[in-house]
Amino acid sequence: MTHITNLIPGDTGRPITDIVSMLDHPELADDAREVLRTLFTSERQVAAHDGRWFAVRIVPYRTQNNRINGVVITFSNITKTKVLEATLREALAVLKTNFTEQTAELDTANALEIVMNKAQAVLEDKMTVQTVELRQSREDLEDEKEREQ
Repeated sequence: MTHITNLIPGDTGRPITDIVSMLDHPELADDAREVLRTLFTSERQVAAHDGRWFAVRIVPYRTQNNRINGVVITFSNITKTKVLEATLREALAVLKTNFTEQTAELDTANALEIVMNKAQAVLEDKMTVQTVELRQSREDLEDEKEREQ
């Protein structure tokens, strides 16, 4: 706690609004009041001014007589988790970009394949016609040679 706020022993019993915090969580006191009003736990992920992240959990404080006598606030350092989340988000963005680019390239390749298949069919038709014409020409030449003899 002393790494998040500048607590000193004399701060015991002071209002939470009087304690200076490194957290970017101006609604901490409002959250504590809401927990006291509703008796429901509050949880938030909050950044500190130095780049660290904390999970802030506020629960009602119950005495042994089951009476509500304030709140308990816990701070869990989740900086590593937030760094991993950011890394994963960046990796996902790169993957999405790569997927989009590869999809476009695949679409282009598919379009080229269709054009090439059509061109191949046209060439095969022309070759078939030319083969028939060549055979006919050869037969005509052979017929002509036979007649000349």
